[in-house]
Amino acid sequence: MISSSTIKAIVFFISAMMMGTLQAAPLLEPIGTFKMKLYDSVAIDNQAITGRFGGGTLTFKSGGSATIDACVEDGYIKSSGIVDFDLRCFAKLDDGTGMLIRYTGLIKTSEGFWERFHAGELTGPGRYMDFWFSEMKMVTTSEKYSWVNETAFIGEGANLAAPTAEEPGTVHYELFALRH
Repeated sequence: MISSSTIKAIVFFISAMMMGTLQAAPLLEPIGTFKMKLYDSVAIDNQAITGRFGGGTLTFKSGGSATIDACVEDGYIKSSGIVDFDLRCFAKLDDGTGMLIRYTGLIKTSEGFWERFHAGELTGPGRYMDFWFSEMKMVTTSEKYSWVNETAFIGEGANLAAPTAEEPGTVHYELFALRH
C-alpha cells in the first residue's frame, strides 16, 4: 500500500512537471488596419452569398503598407443568422511585391442588420451586429515583409456597408497579431 506522503510527493512531482509545459495565453498585438471597398454582394441561392471587393489598403502600425487590388467572397448565411465567409485577395506591397491574403470569419447579425446593410448604412459590432471577427493569413516572397508569412492575424470588424447607387460599400477591420 502506498502511503499518503508518497501520493502527495507524486502529485507534487506531476504538478511541477506540468507547470513547465504550460504557457501563458497568446496576446493580441494591435498591428494595423485593413480597409477596402465592397462593389457587389449578392445571394447566389437561398443561403450562399458572394461578393466582389477591392480598391483598399492594408496599413501596418510598424510602417509599411499594401494596396488591395481585388478579392472575391464565398459565403454562407446559416439559419442562425451567422454569416460564415471566406475571401481570397490579391495585394501589392509598397516594395512592389505581390501578396495573397486569405481570410475567413463570422458575423453574428442582430435584428435589423439586413435591412440596414442593404440600405447602405454603416453597420458593425453594436450596430446591428453582435460580433464580427476574422482569421487572416498573408503570404509573400517579399524580404521586407517576410514576417507576415509566420504571423497569424485576427481581424476585428469595425465598419461594414453595402454599395449604393452613389458609391461602393466599405469593409474595415482593425488587425491584431497573435503573440506569445
